[in-house]
Amino acid sequence: MNAYRKTRGRAPSRGYTVIELVMAMGIFAIGITGVAAMQAATSASNRHAKNLAIATSIAKTWQEELAIDALRWTDDPVSLNANTLWIKNSIAPIWVLPLPNPANTMGPSFNALGNFIAQANQAMFCVHIRLTPLLVAAGSGLVRTEVRVFWPKAGHAWEGGAAPCTAVPSAFRELDLSATSSATNTELDNFHFLYTASAVRQSTGAP
Repeated sequence: MNAYRKTRGRAPSRGYTVIELVMAMGIFAIGITGVAAMQAATSASNRHAKNLAIATSIAKTWQEELAIDALRWTDDPVSLNANTLWIKNSIAPIWVLPLPNPANTMGPSFNALGNFIAQANQAMFCVHIRLTPLLVAAGSGLVRTEVRVFWPKAGHAWEGGAAPCTAVPSAFRELDLSATSSATNTELDNFHFLYTASAVRQSTGAP
């Protein structure tokens, strides 16, 4: 009698139905999709932050190079064109491609790690500079130095190789985020741009 009561008192065992399993798998799939999307967004954000840091470093290095170049600009009236490598371009304040220095250790093209490379067609980052005279008094020259670093956005490649690293296309020449630009070239939308501005003064010492 006691054994019979114990048997009747047990709860019958129950498994999962097919519908419950399908619902659980659906919820799991939605969760996995969300995690994957979040990881992709995080990866893209980290990659952009890394490229931005590298571009900032390149721009800073270029500003330092221009400051060193200005030390060769002395009281001698011919020193601007005879001694400087890049400051002499301030006579034409437009965006220009900075030519590599004689030692070939600095120029317009950089790899994915931010190191200068002579092979422009292998560049990840490119540099243009614009030098504008602010003060032209003898012995007290002052030049505004602008450096822009640009690189392709994710999913975009350089058109025709790294052409902007070997020349300055007209659309790139006109582009200026500090003013209204007449450039309408949609190719500009495929690039990230970083701008820096500083100033260098004519040196009063010997070249």
